[in-house]
Amino acid sequence: MGMKDDYIFSVAVTTSRGKYNNQDYNTITTIGVMPLDDEFKQNMDQITEKEKEIMLIWFKAVNEMDK
Repeated sequence: MGMKDDYIFSVAVTTSRGKYNNQDYNTITTIGVMPLDDEFKQNMDQITEKEKEIMLIWFKAVNEMDK
C-alpha cells in the first residue's frame, strides 16, 4: 500500500481455492486505486511524513480486516 501523486493504491495477493472460467487458480491479486479529493490533498500537505506512514499502516490494517 502506498501513495503516488494524487492516488492511494493497494496491492493484495491472497490464496484461492476456487475456480474462475473453469480454471483452478492458487492466488488472487487485487489492485485498488483511490483518487484523493482536493480536501484530502490539502490535509496531506499539512501532515508530517511520519503521520502519513501511520495513516497508510492504518489503511492496510483496515483492508486486512475485510478478508
